[in-house]
Amino acid sequence: MIQQALISHYKIDIIPNHAQVFFRESASTIENYFEGICNYCLDRTTSGVMEGINNRIKLIMGQGYGFSNFNNFRNRVACFFD
Repeated sequence: MIQQALISHYKIDIIPNHAQVFFRESASTIENYFEGICNYCLDRTTSGVMEGINNRIKLIMGQGYGFSNFNNFRNRVACFFD
């Protein structure tokens, strides 16, 4: 359905063969993930903040090779988020 709409909108029949493959693959991807795309456009929520927090904690873990105990690690993580 969407693929046909994109093909008719972009007039793929007059576009070179290598571009036709790209548009067909793009239309197929949009069709497969259409519900998720619509949900993102309605909600605009991502897991970016949580990924940033996890990345920061992993960075501290990498730098904290010499922490003598867990309390030191916990205090270091708490400093970044206060």
